[in-house]
Amino acid sequence: MRSCTDGWIWVGARGARLLAVAGALMALSGAARAEPTVHFVFDVSGSMWGRIEGDTPKIEVARRVMGELLRDLPANIAVGMTAYGHRRKGDCADIEDIQPPQAGAGPGIADAMQRLVPRGKTPIADSLQRVGEALSQIEDETSIVLVSDGIETCGGDPCAVAEALHGRDVKLKVHVVGYDVSADAEAVAQLRCVAEKGGGQYFPADDVAGLSGALATIATSVVAQQPVAAPPPPPPAPTVAAVPQGQSTTKVIVVAGPGTVELAPSPWVQLPPYFWKLVNPETGEPIGQTEESSLKVKPGSYQVAWRQDNNAQEVLLPEVLEVRPNQTTQAHIDTGLRLVAPDGMAPPYFWKLVDDAGEVVAQYNTLAAVPVPGGTYHVMWRQTSRHDEADLGEIDLEAGELTEILLDQGVNFALPEWMPEPPYIIKFTDAQGRAAQVDGPGASVLGPGRYQVGFRLTSDHLEVPWGEIEVPEQGFVDPGFNSGLAFLTTGAAPYLVWAVNLDTQAEVYVQNVWGPLPLPPGRYRIDLRPDSQSDRFTIIEEVPIGPGELIQVQM
Repeated sequence: MRSCTDGWIWVGARGARLLAVAGALMALSGAARAEPTVHFVFDVSGSMWGRIEGDTPKIEVARRVMGELLRDLPANIAVGMTAYGHRRKGDCADIEDIQPPQAGAGPGIADAMQRLVPRGKTPIADSLQRVGEALSQIEDETSIVLVSDGIETCGGDPCAVAEALHGRDVKLKVHVVGYDVSADAEAVAQLRCVAEKGGGQYFPADDVAGLSGALATIATSVVAQQPVAAPPPPPPAPTVAAVPQGQSTTKVIVVAGPGTVELAPSPWVQLPPYFWKLVNPETGEPIGQTEESSLKVKPGSYQVAWRQDNNAQEVLLPEVLEVRPNQTTQAHIDTGLRLVAPDGMAPPYFWKLVDDAGEVVAQYNTLAAVPVPGGTYHVMWRQTSRHDEADLGEIDLEAGELTEILLDQGVNFALPEWMPEPPYIIKFTDAQGRAAQVDGPGASVLGPGRYQVGFRLTSDHLEVPWGEIEVPEQGFVDPGFNSGLAFLTTGAAPYLVWAVNLDTQAEVYVQNVWGPLPLPPGRYRIDLRPDSQSDRFTIIEEVPIGPGELIQVQM
């Protein structure tokens, strides 16, 4: 869809010209009267990953078309939205009020819709009940607009709920947009019933133009406070001539045979996977599993769950496949991610993608290209088992594309020859308090930002605050772990040796060793406690340590 400069909306490949929503609605809303309220109930169940008009996911079309309309609503119209099925699979309580009705809230709702990701079930009845109760205190004309691509899957009776809501308050009407359901007679019957019993109208919307036209018609009528015009009735069902009495008949029972799902991988996909399987898009229930290139299943709607190897997490790919009897449906494995690390860096302990709800949608321990779901995620990186996770920032993964991320930011350092062993702890703590720990020299990946640096050479050392570094959007930083203090003595190791920063008064110590004691550049006082029975005393009042400088103390 593209918006043109004259304010009209052009939709679909056929360029169907629809309502100039903004101009029409503003003209209709000029009269002085009580302002209407419209509350959308939006289906974000797993089946919304199904494709419409060829190759576009239904959720993407709905976000775009509904977003255009919401942004064009007059600012004096109270608009709200409740969504279901977007946070958890198989959870009938997954219903969220995105926005209570509020004047001018349309643009904010349109923005919020971009973050709604189809996952779960279809609790239509409970959603209508929840919204109806919330709107019961409104005395003016109120419309609930249900946009659903399927039938109730949580055992409720949405038709009865709609009837009860409208019966209790005739000013509340329930309109329904049946989104890509015309081939499902049961879904059409239920959604039509919801609209009829709710005092509203039912609109079939099987393509982009149908969805745009239905929503524009409802919105225009709501703003004008006029009855919503019913769409044209469907064509009558064909009739079958009666069999004359006395003649025998032959009955043919038609049984739907299985369909076939065949992998259609992009060239970068490594085959074969450990396994792939088909699952119910709303509950996640597995239906069939294989390592081969195709799988036969009963007709229905499915998603692909992909497991690349034994160490990888199972990844749910968003596209919903419609499997028809005796037909082959292709499962396109074409959305991927490749992390490109600096030369010589080993594959990570793992990396993962985390969505806005904190759910891990993919986890791998490889740098190779791998299948992932499209969407917006944070990339979390854990370099070894001893590392904490580092947040590398947010990325957008386009469906049908292989995205490459260059891991070209972080820290890279060498250790001086006087440091006897790799440090016990080196950690980098970001502004949110998240600590990324690294094992030793070389390149380590960190997300851009400022970090407080901590250094601890051995378990007998106290952690040294090494100061602050800033990791750029591109490039590696050397924290400079190459300065410190060492004692030239062969005597018995002291109980404690302190170094006190004279500028900050921060102090660190080593126990039962003479050092070396790595220290950032600065001015220090050195204190000593020879044994546990002795008192602490100062042996050096002040010693400056410069960058890259090891101060050796002869005793």
